[in-house]
Amino acid sequence: MLIAETIRVAVDALRANKLRSLLTMLGIVIGIGSVITMVALGNGAQSEIQARIARLGTTVLQINPQRVNQGGVQTTSVARLTTKDVDMIRERSPHVEDVNWQQDRNLQVVWKNHNSSVQVTGTPRNFLTVRGFTIETGRMFTAQEDAGRRRVAVLGHNVLDLIGADNAEQMIGEQIRIRGVGFTVVGVLTQKGTTGFGDNDEQILIPWNTGRFQTFGTPYINDIWTLATSEDSVNVAMAEIQAAVRRSHKILAGRPDDFIIRNQSDL
Repeated sequence: MLIAETIRVAVDALRANKLRSLLTMLGIVIGIGSVITMVALGNGAQSEIQARIARLGTTVLQINPQRVNQGGVQTTSVARLTTKDVDMIRERSPHVEDVNWQQDRNLQVVWKNHNSSVQVTGTPRNFLTVRGFTIETGRMFTAQEDAGRRRVAVLGHNVLDLIGADNAEQMIGEQIRIRGVGFTVVGVLTQKGTTGFGDNDEQILIPWNTGRFQTFGTPYINDIWTLATSEDSVNVAMAEIQAAVRRSHKILAGRPDDFIIRNQSDL
């Protein structure tokens, strides 16, 4: 009887105060709806961030040279990265599965009557494995083409629009001119999307030795990319890489690094 009486009193109160009851219910509905909306937006943003990091590769690390402070004054010269650093990382970093290195520069690229300034990247063929790219059409250049300094190129997906190409298949076998020199297109990368380090789809890959000796004319490396053995070993791999590059650069204990290691998850 107590429960029935309580329900009856509650119903009578609602009938007697219809407007106040309506406003109370409306406030509850709006409040709950707002909370659900905010949670959904937060989850959506988190999923987008995680998807971008996944596209970068959660086990990928990037090493770049940087200026250092000496006596409180920043030096004007930037340290150099070379293949010696790559060899030292390979030798002294057991938690690094693979290492890729590259030279890159914005150069004038011409195809037929179209021309555009595009980032040209000289890199070994393991670029796909370490950086998490795939080939949409055609193929990646071979180790033999790299060793032979062949003038072949793999286009990033968005380069097609930059040089006025209609589709990827159209470009296979076509001749483009990079810095006035002809290159044969052998492949087009699958679109990966913009990441925290820029638009990876707006670049042209050429073999490392071709770039080093014919296009860029320098032995120095702009970026070293490494692939840790697992997500759990990323921090260990970073410590190993730091020790390896410091040894390669002969940096004394207590002196700052002249390079920086970026973990993709830092984004």
